[in-house]
Amino acid sequence: MLPAPGITVESSQASEPASAPQRAAPPRAVQILICSFLAVQAAVLGASAVFLPYRFGLFSFICAAGAVTATVAAGAGFVGWKRWPRVWRLQSFGALALLIYFTYVAVFSAAHVAGLYQGLGPGVAAGLLAIWALPLLLLLPTSLWGVLATPGQIGTGMKSLWVVAFAVPALGAAMAHAQAPGRLVSQAPPQSTWTAQLARIGTLVPTLAEAAGPPAAMFVPSPTSCPTAPSTQPNGQTTLIATFLDRASNTPRSLCFQGAATTVVQELYEHLASGAARAAVKVDVITAFANLEQTPDLALPFAVRPGLDGVCSQTQCLMPWQLIALDQFGSYRPLPFIEHLRLGVDLTQLAGKLGAPPDQPLFRIATHDFVISAKGQVQPKRRLRDRLPPLTPENVARASKRAERYIIAAQRPDGRFAYEVNPFTGAGDTEGFSLARQAATTMVLCDLGDGEHPTTTLAAERSLALLAQLQRTTGAGSVVVFPPGYGSASAGHVALALAAFIKCRPLVPMHDALINSLGRFLLALQSPSGRFHHFYDVNAAAPMKNRYSLYIDGEVIYALALFEDLVARTPQASWPALADIHQTVERAMDYFGNEYWDHPAADLFGLEENWHCTAARAALQHHQHKAYERFCIDFARFKTRAVFAKRHGGDPQFLGAYGFGNVTVPMNTPTAGFGETAAGALTVLKHRGQPFDWLAEPLQNALRFLLMAQWTEDNCFACTPHVTVVGGFSKSLAEPAVRIDYVQHAWTALGYGAQALALKTSL
Repeated sequence: MLPAPGITVESSQASEPASAPQRAAPPRAVQILICSFLAVQAAVLGASAVFLPYRFGLFSFICAAGAVTATVAAGAGFVGWKRWPRVWRLQSFGALALLIYFTYVAVFSAAHVAGLYQGLGPGVAAGLLAIWALPLLLLLPTSLWGVLATPGQIGTGMKSLWVVAFAVPALGAAMAHAQAPGRLVSQAPPQSTWTAQLARIGTLVPTLAEAAGPPAAMFVPSPTSCPTAPSTQPNGQTTLIATFLDRASNTPRSLCFQGAATTVVQELYEHLASGAARAAVKVDVITAFANLEQTPDLALPFAVRPGLDGVCSQTQCLMPWQLIALDQFGSYRPLPFIEHLRLGVDLTQLAGKLGAPPDQPLFRIATHDFVISAKGQVQPKRRLRDRLPPLTPENVARASKRAERYIIAAQRPDGRFAYEVNPFTGAGDTEGFSLARQAATTMVLCDLGDGEHPTTTLAAERSLALLAQLQRTTGAGSVVVFPPGYGSASAGHVALALAAFIKCRPLVPMHDALINSLGRFLLALQSPSGRFHHFYDVNAAAPMKNRYSLYIDGEVIYALALFEDLVARTPQASWPALADIHQTVERAMDYFGNEYWDHPAADLFGLEENWHCTAARAALQHHQHKAYERFCIDFARFKTRAVFAKRHGGDPQFLGAYGFGNVTVPMNTPTAGFGETAAGALTVLKHRGQPFDWLAEPLQNALRFLLMAQWTEDNCFACTPHVTVVGGFSKSLAEPAVRIDYVQHAWTALGYGAQALALKTSL
């Protein structure tokens, strides 16, 4: 038997026939490289089994088995066991089997999502397939190599190829490590020392004179110029940036002070005493710096920590809070053709705001962040916010009242709620309109607002009148469409409008005919499977089949559950038969409780099914459905995996937030969405008499995070006085835009969450 080309054969042992080829291990150096990669495999698979949110199921077991086999193969190779090629071969087949499993999960999940939903579905599917590339790169090279190489022996022809294939990535990793981001160089005493130093400024601020003009915004969009570059300051010297309201011009002003701590505080005191108005003072003390030129290119968008770091170019500096206000922490677009894919900092754009030439290095800076209130309180901040507050009834009640005031203030005379605003500049989209968000905001205003206050009733009347104007009669009932005359109606829009009219009925009881017509339309949309058609061709008076979107089914079941309860409590001859409504809701709950998410990958991922938990909660007193309630509970359990807890480590400010890592700041609205889901599921668990502690703690933490994230009188020192910002919620702690649905979802989570946790929130 002749050896294959490029394969060398060791001499046979004397006791065996000369023609029998022997398996030979590859050269020792190559063997060490292979085993090193297997050790990495073992570490990654082991960490996946322990730390990923799919614990104690099939996924964890398979990852753990893969980690064990990779560990055994790596250990056998490191010690030079003569039968290591056989062990490697067995491990390679196991790794290929593991890869086949990962492929099955990714492809099946992607196909399932893409088949369920349009629009977002293909994007989610593409994301799942992109994630699949990670185990592909981790497992495929060594497993294929092991299967192909171990039947014979590796000769000189293939040896160089394998060495290069492993040496090049290793060399690249070594070079990346050598070019790791420069460490922050410390430059200032600890925060507690500065808190004591600034106490003197705190005693001064309340004694300052009032400004001569009307209220002015404290936001300064331009960089502050320092006498010398902060990165060149000698030891024992520091840089302090202060922003305050100039008394004479009634405009904000930023000044840079450099020197010893006591010196800069004294200079700040003198400047404030001579020319500042009685208002909040923003103080940033530069504590450390790092040269961004030492950061590898691929890491540059994430080199400036969101909301925590500022940037300097020579003597020109922008503080972290200014970068938040300028919306720089979501400015980088990795794929320019995808408008909404933004993450990290675009340093080219940021250099332009600093006025820095292209070849001038930028330095990231860390700061101690303080606000000295107009009352003289020295308040340490982090991303412009305080520490996580306690979850007390009083705190929730105050947050709810702020949210209610924000929504009422955001309403225009025609009933629309202003869509979006930048809290620092006042710029935003006041003309934009979303029918779904208009209806949902109206619903929560009536459900959680102060119904005895005339401004709340007036806001509800205006919004409902606007929604009623968007009615079009078609088929079995009525739809609402925007713009008027639009040919396609969304079942989700109709459902949220119906929910708004029902929730507001105690305040505005004159829309029963429209409630009846909207409800009849939704009843007619049910398909034989039990789910609903999501879109309706108004002109053809027919549902648009095989078009589905997120959220809509849960919204429809929620609205019909409310409709069923209303018809049962207030019988009218014009209402549909209660038995018909009950049967429609029952069929829908059957489908979603038993068939909708019944697939092998159900434990590995979930979609945005928040409205189903809200629906299950709303139906508890009149239409219980065990399978549907279990679907809600299972989804809530899935979502708890992505809620930051103390055991995860990381930024303590993120405790309770819903997110996927510390590289990006978690979004406020997904956290609110978890709060809505958990509130519904917790209420269901209590009603069923089942244990709920596993859900209560994440919900409590999520509500604390939302309390901290809300704009309040204290943290909104730089907000524009020309529009209402207090009570709103931005996109995240590092992205400033406040949108009406951000407020609606956060308020719903706080209100329903407090009810689920039995917090009595009346002030």
